[in-house]
Amino acid sequence: MMFRCFFLIVILTIPGNSAFGQTQENEVAWQAGVSKIDITPSEPLRLSGYAVRTEESKGVSDPLAVRALVLRPKNDIPLAIVSVDAIGIPGNMTNRIAKIVQERWGIPRARMILAATHSHCAPHLDEYATNLFASPFSDTQREATTRYTQSVEKAIINAIEKSIASMQGVRLRFGSGKADFAGNRRVLEKGIWKNFGRQADGIVDHRVGVLAIERLDGKLKSVVYNYACHATTIPSAENQVSGDWPALSAASIDAALDVISLPIIGCGADMNPTPTGSYELAKEHGRSIATAVSTTLKAAMQSIDAAPQAEFGYAGLPSEHPSQETLKEWLESTSPQRKRYARDFLALWKQRGVLPETYPASVHVWTFQDQLTWVFLSGEVVVDYQLRLEKEVPNKNVWVSSYCDDVFGYVASERMRTEGGYEVDESMIYYNLPGRWQTGTEDLLVRRVQEIRQGSDRERTPSSPADSLKQLAVADGLVIEQVAAEPLIQDPVNFAFDTKGRLWVVEMRDYPQGNDNGGCIKILTDTDRDGVMDTATTFLDRLNYPNSVLPYRDGAIVACAPEVFFAADRDGDGKAEFRETLVTGFPEANPQHRVNGFTFGLDGKIYFSSGGDAPTIQMAGTAESVRASGRDLALDLVQKRLEVVSGPTQYIRGRDDWNRWFGNANNEPMYQYVIDERYQKRAGRSVDSVRQFLTTPSVGPRVFPLSSADG
Repeated sequence: MMFRCFFLIVILTIPGNSAFGQTQENEVAWQAGVSKIDITPSEPLRLSGYAVRTEESKGVSDPLAVRALVLRPKNDIPLAIVSVDAIGIPGNMTNRIAKIVQERWGIPRARMILAATHSHCAPHLDEYATNLFASPFSDTQREATTRYTQSVEKAIINAIEKSIASMQGVRLRFGSGKADFAGNRRVLEKGIWKNFGRQADGIVDHRVGVLAIERLDGKLKSVVYNYACHATTIPSAENQVSGDWPALSAASIDAALDVISLPIIGCGADMNPTPTGSYELAKEHGRSIATAVSTTLKAAMQSIDAAPQAEFGYAGLPSEHPSQETLKEWLESTSPQRKRYARDFLALWKQRGVLPETYPASVHVWTFQDQLTWVFLSGEVVVDYQLRLEKEVPNKNVWVSSYCDDVFGYVASERMRTEGGYEVDESMIYYNLPGRWQTGTEDLLVRRVQEIRQGSDRERTPSSPADSLKQLAVADGLVIEQVAAEPLIQDPVNFAFDTKGRLWVVEMRDYPQGNDNGGCIKILTDTDRDGVMDTATTFLDRLNYPNSVLPYRDGAIVACAPEVFFAADRDGDGKAEFRETLVTGFPEANPQHRVNGFTFGLDGKIYFSSGGDAPTIQMAGTAESVRASGRDLALDLVQKRLEVVSGPTQYIRGRDDWNRWFGNANNEPMYQYVIDERYQKRAGRSVDSVRQFLTTPSVGPRVFPLSSADG
């Protein structure tokens, strides 16, 4: 006998590199295009970086720019490096730009770098350090910031386009120079952070990595340089637009060499310019970098002849969490940022029942064979990572850049955890991160760099539906067929067939952060009866984290905390206009721990999980209520009764043909309920556990993922 298993297969389509034809054998090894677009604001804006600022900028000291370099190895996909005079590129902006760059020019995320110079005299951008300022933005200031953010995003895309249009044959060379104005800013006393300043014996990295792009006639076309230091020479009181030493160094290099140069910031999150405190000093530091670059260009440099292996992935950085008691104390803080932080995270705790566990830090690794390995990290990364990766990455030349893709917060090292201080603790408040990174975070990030460098994340590239089917294995006598795939559906979390053969799908499109549109319930139909759904109708939308659906009579039962409700289409347009609450009182906590999972029992009742801590659940239209904490529920719609049954299960309580019931939890993948709640009540006694675990060990059995779970 042949049985059929139906699965929803969700894919993402990545267009091919159709924008670039294959080069001929007699063409040069490298082509390059470079461009520069002005992003100096045309109106006063709140400048970023310094939390004490309250007013808009008072003028412009020097212009800001987006500088884009596109490199194309022979017979290969281009690489794009973009340097932006900005405090930091928010992750969502990078995601939007990456999608457009992929669609238009076939350049995948692994081969596109967006690097911010982190100038503290550049305008603030939407979604960056959302809790930075003591004084919140006015509506007018917010609108101006949004306009500017949108213009920067467009400028980045336009700069890449201009660079692609100006491609010509080039040679690549690289070398290293030196500039000594970066100083370790973490002043320690007996091994504990005391304040900002200059730690005379602190760790520094004064090297300037230089990548030269030369035309075939020997004339320099562009130069990229990497230096580990904050762009904080200019103090907060000088409230004028400036790119600080990175932009000033680029202006100096461009003028002297007739090129477009790209400043990139290395692992300098714990480095400050020394001395600091004026615009004149920023110009001096800029000249210092320009001199280091010029000196390096005149010295012997190594050529880069081979295309890089470009890899991309994420490291899930785990954070500690403040207690609710601590957050409640901070509500009375005199610091506006700390007070807002406490308010926001207490609200999040109430809404979801949990705080974010990890942050997805993006990681790029470009390996130019044994000549150079260039690592691009997101966040504000401290110098320890440069020094450690140099030791552990098997290449004689290792560059590590930070402030790339997503400046989400500081990435301190394990050494700094014991020292404490701004980069470890206080900065997390301004970035609205749950807390300091857990011990072991440095090891995790270094391990992920190594895994990504070795190509461990390549299999994460989305597969087509046909390829996805080939990767699934089923037991003999079973076949698996595709029922639906993107773009017909997206973000499915639950589905069920009705008696007409239609497929009802729950899309939790608002997970995990929520959005204005929420999730929805769709009805999929196979109009040509080939076994594959081809049309979709939105039955219900704008739902807050919908979890489950069960077709019932002329409509469907939906689990969407705080309710389980019945919805029906009574006018024949495919959309529900009738809605009736059946059960209410379910907590609106973590979306992974909400009411969910309908299964019919042999007794005709509908069994489901009550979700997280559900103290009192009310049957609508009656005085009946039950206490469901730690239990599952059974709903009898005929008798209008709700009863507690053995539990809990985290997601979907299931049964076999003999009405034996099974549940699961996050680290307990399968267990059977061997004794039901009603038998204990009838006997007047309880047992230690109603569950028989079906895995060995019962808690946290080993799993064997195809790829690392840390991403």
